[in-house]
Amino acid sequence: MRKIQFALILILFFFQSITTSNLFAQQLAPHFNKEELIDMLKITGNIKGTLLTNDIEPPKAYTKVYESKEIGLANLWELWYNKERDVSVIAIRGSVGVKESWLSNFYAAMVPAQGKLQLSLDENFEYNLADRKDATVHVGWLISTAYLVKDMLPQIDSMYQLGHKDFIVSGHSQGGALSVLITAHLYQLQKEFKLPQDIRFKTYTMASPKPGNMYFAYHYENITRDWAFHAINTQDWVPEVPLSVQTMDNFNEINIFTSLDQMLQKQSFFKRIFGRILYNKIKNPPMKSQKRYEKYLGKIMFKQIRNYLPQLVEPIYASDNNYMRCGHSIILQGDKEYNNKFTDPKNTMSHHRHQAYIYLAEKLIE
Repeated sequence: MRKIQFALILILFFFQSITTSNLFAQQLAPHFNKEELIDMLKITGNIKGTLLTNDIEPPKAYTKVYESKEIGLANLWELWYNKERDVSVIAIRGSVGVKESWLSNFYAAMVPAQGKLQLSLDENFEYNLADRKDATVHVGWLISTAYLVKDMLPQIDSMYQLGHKDFIVSGHSQGGALSVLITAHLYQLQKEFKLPQDIRFKTYTMASPKPGNMYFAYHYENITRDWAFHAINTQDWVPEVPLSVQTMDNFNEINIFTSLDQMLQKQSFFKRIFGRILYNKIKNPPMKSQKRYEKYLGKIMFKQIRNYLPQLVEPIYASDNNYMRCGHSIILQGDKEYNNKFTDPKNTMSHHRHQAYIYLAEKLIE
């Protein structure tokens, strides 16, 4: 009898250990994981059409289960799945060598992070990417986001119906900027109970340019907390764009500049005149630059966009170009060995390539 009881205890312990280990393996954790970053770099380096990544092997634990058509402004995404961890990956392609893909980048005026895009006569994309009314985002990437999420949501639902609830959203370069906007949109859909509450989204962006302004970054980092990470090679120029202009209108509503007029009024006549001249010399140049950006990177660029999306209605732009990077930054710092291997003054993308990021990520000490 004791032998039978002992055997039953061993069997129960065996199955419990298997179940516990499987549950542990399946769960995404709210912290940075070096191996996850490397896997995301390898997956995004293997998305169909991705440039200059022919020698990168995809991670063995992941299998591609879906590939979208090219949509929007030459955008494409893939769904990968890791059976061992029960983790799905929403992998978003970066820029490719066609005009409309780069127009998505250069259409860099900003629009409010809440609103509606009219994509065609009978199709609108309603979005709320941040709670703050002063949050703004890159309009070109917002358009790409609209087309991508329309294709993604049925696939997310299909995976969920099969019991898969953990998703990593990831992209390199332009794909990274899109990953940020898409993550913000997915979180909002959950907030509105349009997506199941028990889905977990974790985001890794690599070499991403700046997708929105400071107030969008505040919101994004607040809602994602320890669930969103941005890997940056300190020698890569792409995370430093788009060009940013900070005007005095880009501060919180209560700030020192709003009281300058009152302060000047209290001064003597000559001090008041001299102070206003200095104030205008500081205030006006960035204001003029911002208006030029809005004109050339907004209104004029929109005419080119219409060649590819003829029914798109031009949105109303925000008076803002104060771009900021988003997400908890994972800094990849090259050394002499790295520079000898990757620095090429004739290749402006030498520090931007997946290979450079993978090399530096593998040297990270967690």
